[in-house]
Amino acid sequence: NINTNTGGGVGTRFDAMLTGTYRLNTRTSDDTATIVDRALGSSSEEDRNNRRANLERRLRSPEMIAIDIRNQTVGMASSLQPQVTFQADGVARAETNPRGRTTTTTATVDADGLIINYQGERANDFYLTFMPMNDGRLRVTRKIYLDNQEITVSSTYDKIDRTAQFAT
Repeated sequence: NINTNTGGGVGTRFDAMLTGTYRLNTRTSDDTATIVDRALGSSSEEDRNNRRANLERRLRSPEMIAIDIRNQTVGMASSLQPQVTFQADGVARAETNPRGRTTTTTATVDADGLIINYQGERANDFYLTFMPMNDGRLRVTRKIYLDNQEITVSSTYDKIDRTAQFAT
């Protein structure tokens, strides 16, 4: 069973729905460039150029995602980020970043999916949801803020393996 937790019990059906390796489906996902253009709106050309790269970096969808959930322990990696393991138990975890600001990360896994919320530095705050869909796909929604404007990008991923393949 792919969802046996460290205590030896069987993980939930939801864990099994979310656990796997996924490939981005660009046909059913939002186009990041279009959303960035809309968000930058009537900004000056210089301002648009300065913000574009940052927004695209923050909103870009990875080509591949691997997720392994065993109760509240989550292992995750993507084609853009190395593997991490964290607890999705709803507990806010605070830390001080290199600029001395306190940031808080909260991760939760429940009927609403896997939700990750990072706050404390408005220029880098984000909200992510990973929601398994009935057809075996995964819907990933990213929310960030630009000048008090919420920018949202949704991506759809096709499950290509029932297990999380973390190998590069």
